[in-house]
Amino acid sequence: MSKDTMISYVNTFAYDLCSFLANVYSPLAGNLNFTVKNSTDFASTIASEEIQDHEIMVSFDVESLFTNVPIKGAVQAALQKMKNDAGLPDRTTLTPVQIVDLLDFVLRSTYFQFNGWIYKQQDGAVMGNPVSVVIARTTRHSHRLQVRHDTSVTLSATKGHRQPG
Repeated sequence: MSKDTMISYVNTFAYDLCSFLANVYSPLAGNLNFTVKNSTDFASTIASEEIQDHEIMVSFDVESLFTNVPIKGAVQAALQKMKNDAGLPDRTTLTPVQIVDLLDFVLRSTYFQFNGWIYKQQDGAVMGNPVSVVIARTTRHSHRLQVRHDTSVTLSATKGHRQPG
């Protein structure tokens, strides 16, 4: 099985809990209007944009978004956001610590069966987990300006000139 193999959380034991947690946590994701759904949405979004002489357009190609989510850091960030969320009591009676304990549990529950063997996904969040989407969005949002040494950056266009390749 490949290192990059991803598993699906759909129809698992904690799927409903994940949906609940996603609903509780998603308002903290903020306005993420810098994302697009697909290439058609991207083309539509930039059709009316004008790039000034002092600007460049950069596309950050996200590879393996879910499997690259740092679970420990994402859970710690979620706790900080929830401690400062005045609207949290309107969405749940759970405390921020209880919520992040549940988040940590479901984000680390990555066991799956394949060809009669039981495996555990070692890194990141799993596909099909509703809370993985929210965690990945907020993690990407909070780190969108931070480029780590192992992240590849692709320049899409610079004032009408395409990158060679």
